[in-house]
Amino acid sequence: MYKKVSILLLILILITNACKKSDTDVPDDVIARVGDCYITHRDVNRILSNGASYGNDSIKFARSIVDAWVERQLLSLVAAKNIPNIDEIEEKVNEYRYSLIIHEYIKHMIAGNKNVVDLISSDSIRNFYNNNKSQFCLNYPIVKGILLRVENTEPELGSLKNWIKQGTSSAIEHIEKRSLKNTIYYQYFQDTWADWTKIASFLPASANKLDFRSIKNNYIEFSDNNYTYMLKISEFLEKGEIMPFDFAVASIRDMFVMANQQKYEKELRKSLITEALDDNTLQFYDSTMIKNYK
Repeated sequence: MYKKVSILLLILILITNACKKSDTDVPDDVIARVGDCYITHRDVNRILSNGASYGNDSIKFARSIVDAWVERQLLSLVAAKNIPNIDEIEEKVNEYRYSLIIHEYIKHMIAGNKNVVDLISSDSIRNFYNNNKSQFCLNYPIVKGILLRVENTEPELGSLKNWIKQGTSSAIEHIEKRSLKNTIYYQYFQDTWADWTKIASFLPASANKLDFRSIKNNYIEFSDNNYTYMLKISEFLEKGEIMPFDFAVASIRDMFVMANQQKYEKELRKSLITEALDDNTLQFYDSTMIKNYK
């Protein structure tokens, strides 16, 4: 019920109201009019055909669309006549419209400019990391390893313990084949760093107090009334230590992309003004302003 109401309120905002300029502008398929604005069968059908399935409720839902539209239009009409600062609201609406159009245009232009991303080389990312390692301190521990959670009644529990302790490719193959059954939860993160807090969320609460340096042979078990948890840690870094390069590279790349986007946007805005000056679309009557674009 609440989901339908949310969808309704969202799509009503997107309806393009037909407002008449003369009596001949009245749509042929009009359902209702409020002031100079209309809602049509075409409007309602566009919403109903938006991909959602309403089953036997489609007629009822169509009526609720019209009712909500009528209420919205009446409230807007009455409010526009009675709110003292309506001009300020209209100004804010126009400002938002301009901002939205500009944002979409710039996003479109950036998406079409491959240099924003292509100019970022692996060497530049590596050099930045090497020269700024102190900026990349971990806010949480990270680990590499394997996690298994199995039911205590698992017939191959002993074999699974041996396989995860071994950690060899053949042992991993055995685990992966066995993990296809629903009784086993399996995570393999030996090749990539994982956020320890996310891994710990699959373990009993006592795991949050785990001291990695106390783990013998990189293996530890937990258990409760229903499950046995097996954790093999091949590498770990504590909170406050320097991020390894392969963990930091994504954030560095994102930072470079953001910087390139900002630079491109600044150049784009300046070039638009320069072109507008050249073709006389824009004219400054204060000569000191023109100097900024020459």
